[in-house]
Amino acid sequence: MKYCPYLFTLLFLLSCSKKPEIDYSETDWAFYELKGNVKSMSEKSFAATTIPGKPAMNRENPAEHNTDLYFSEQGKLILEKKWIDNGQPFEETKYNGKNQKLSATQYINGKPYTITEYKWDKTGKINIVAERKNPDNTIIEKTIIKVVTGLPFERLTYNARGNLKEKIQYFYDNQRKLYAENLYYNIEILEQRTQYEYDAQNRKIAEIKTGNNGELLSKTTYQYEGQNISTIINYNHKNETDNYEKYEYDSKNNMTVKVFYSEFDKIESKELFMYNNKNKKTGNKSYENGLLQSITLINYDKSGNISAISTTNAEGRVTDEKRYTYTYDSQGNWITKNIMYTTGDKRSYRIIRKIEYY
Repeated sequence: MKYCPYLFTLLFLLSCSKKPEIDYSETDWAFYELKGNVKSMSEKSFAATTIPGKPAMNRENPAEHNTDLYFSEQGKLILEKKWIDNGQPFEETKYNGKNQKLSATQYINGKPYTITEYKWDKTGKINIVAERKNPDNTIIEKTIIKVVTGLPFERLTYNARGNLKEKIQYFYDNQRKLYAENLYYNIEILEQRTQYEYDAQNRKIAEIKTGNNGELLSKTTYQYEGQNISTIINYNHKNETDNYEKYEYDSKNNMTVKVFYSEFDKIESKELFMYNNKNKKTGNKSYENGLLQSITLINYDKSGNISAISTTNAEGRVTDEKRYTYTYDSQGNWITKNIMYTTGDKRSYRIIRKIEYY
């Protein structure tokens, strides 16, 4: 049987030309709940209704901004732009994936105000330099992290004149677990020491802060249910309990109970959380000192996006309710979202997305 060398060559070249498989769950598309190979997405919010006698609000949360996101072909976030309502830039951030910030430029009146640049070690996990500058490239502040055998050893922060303003030293045990940090506000004077304790399963069970004379400043202890934290107790400088938090989880590690108690005002706050079979939160009940305060219910549409949120008080009266409607593109991403309040001033908003794909 004769073999054609050209056929083998062609098959080899075709196999080499195939793009590697992308694990969608590991991409930044998944983090932003975007479907398909998104190249860019812009999101802009408008006030759909105006309230007489009140200033127009273009978004539900005034602290948020109109946003543009850009992604690589592998699904990594590479650029984020935030805008204020008059179309002027608010902030521009460059990334190599959402967990590795490369630079951030903040704007005032449409002009660059500060620029922060970041450098990373070879693993891409340790930020070794953060340099905040003026637009003319003069330094405002610079932080350098020294790395030894793959672990942060020392963090040095310098002011605009190049003088050391803060130093943090890190100490590790033979298992490479961080067991202490020393904080200095100049080269020689120890301001604070933080010590960490672990159990046999390498879970942090205590964090103890002491002053420059060894006096206790604060202490936090941790208890666990499996790998989930079940109890956090915070102590003051007298080693007396300030407050505590307790948590419970279901078999899927969803938090089902959260309790916070303050010794100062003797108030215990408790929240119970509910979930559907897709691990999406469907509501919560809030209590104070054992008395029901409110119940919040969350509904979803067939695409898994929130369709309604309603809150009732202890008497069952609806105090806050809003409904959501969407339109979707061919990839299943929503491109318009309408938010309509049925209580209060009954305001409403519309968010419009423009999505470009590879």
